[in-house]
Amino acid sequence: MDQFKTLARFTTVIEAELVKLMLESKGIRSYILDGNLSFSLGATLSQGIRLQVKAEDFERASLIYQNSLKTDQNNLENV
Repeated sequence: MDQFKTLARFTTVIEAELVKLMLESKGIRSYILDGNLSFSLGATLSQGIRLQVKAEDFERASLIYQNSLKTDQNNLENV
Protein backbone atom coordinates (compact mmCIF):
# COMPACT_ATOMS: atom_id res chain seq x y z
CA MET A 1 0.00 0.00 0.00
CA ASP A 2 1.28 3.46 -0.90
CA GLN A 3 2.29 5.91 1.80
CA PHE A 4 1.44 9.59 1.34
CA LYS A 5 2.88 12.79 2.76
CA THR A 6 1.39 16.26 2.94
CA LEU A 7 3.34 18.59 0.69
CA ALA A 8 1.50 21.78 1.63
CA ARG A 9 -1.70 23.25 3.06
CA PHE A 10 -3.71 25.91 1.29
CA THR A 11 -6.56 28.23 2.17
CA THR A 12 -8.36 27.77 -1.16
CA VAL A 13 -8.99 24.86 -3.48
CA ILE A 14 -7.78 27.02 -6.39
CA GLU A 15 -4.30 27.36 -4.85
CA ALA A 16 -4.13 23.61 -4.29
CA GLU A 17 -5.31 22.89 -7.84
CA LEU A 18 -2.63 25.16 -9.32
CA VAL A 19 0.15 23.35 -7.49
CA LYS A 20 -1.43 20.00 -8.37
CA LEU A 21 -1.38 20.93 -12.06
CA MET A 22 2.23 22.09 -11.83
CA LEU A 23 3.28 18.79 -10.22
CA GLU A 24 1.34 16.74 -12.76
CA SER A 25 3.11 18.59 -15.57
CA LYS A 26 6.34 17.21 -14.07
CA GLY A 27 4.95 13.67 -13.86
CA ILE A 28 4.04 13.67 -10.15
CA ARG A 29 0.52 12.67 -9.16
CA SER A 30 -0.94 14.51 -6.20
CA TYR A 31 -4.19 14.42 -4.29
CA ILE A 32 -6.24 17.21 -2.73
CA LEU A 33 -7.77 16.39 0.64
CA ASP A 34 -10.31 18.39 2.65
CA GLY A 35 -11.34 20.53 -0.35
CA ASN A 36 -15.05 19.97 0.22
CA LEU A 37 -14.72 20.34 3.97
CA SER A 38 -13.38 23.87 3.57
CA PHE A 39 -16.57 24.89 1.75
CA SER A 40 -18.76 23.78 4.65
CA LEU A 41 -16.55 24.76 7.60
CA GLY A 42 -14.27 27.38 6.11
CA ALA A 43 -10.50 27.08 5.74
CA THR A 44 -9.84 28.21 9.31
CA LEU A 45 -11.87 25.46 10.96
CA SER A 46 -10.79 22.75 8.54
CA GLN A 47 -7.06 23.46 9.12
CA GLY A 48 -6.53 24.09 5.43
CA ILE A 49 -6.71 22.07 2.26
CA ARG A 50 -3.98 19.44 2.08
CA LEU A 51 -2.08 18.48 -1.04
CA GLN A 52 -0.50 15.06 -0.71
CA VAL A 53 1.97 13.12 -2.82
CA LYS A 54 3.34 9.61 -2.57
CA ALA A 55 6.16 9.37 -0.05
CA GLU A 56 8.53 8.24 -2.81
CA ASP A 57 7.76 11.46 -4.76
CA PHE A 58 7.86 13.81 -1.78
CA GLU A 59 11.44 15.04 -2.07
CA ARG A 60 11.17 15.84 -5.79
CA ALA A 61 7.71 17.39 -5.37
CA SER A 62 8.99 19.52 -2.50
CA LEU A 63 11.88 20.83 -4.59
CA ILE A 64 9.56 21.68 -7.48
CA TYR A 65 7.12 23.43 -5.14
CA GLN A 66 9.84 25.37 -3.28
CA ASN A 67 11.43 26.47 -6.57
CA SER A 68 8.06 27.72 -7.79
CA LEU A 69 7.70 29.82 -4.63
CA LYS A 70 11.16 31.33 -5.17
CA THR A 71 10.33 32.10 -8.79
CA ASP A 72 7.08 33.78 -7.75
CA GLN A 73 8.91 35.86 -5.13
CA ASN A 74 11.58 36.92 -7.66
CA ASN A 75 8.87 37.92 -10.14
CA LEU A 76 7.19 40.08 -7.49
CA GLU A 77 10.46 41.79 -6.61
CA ASN A 78 11.04 42.71 -10.26
CA VAL A 79 7.69 44.46 -10.66
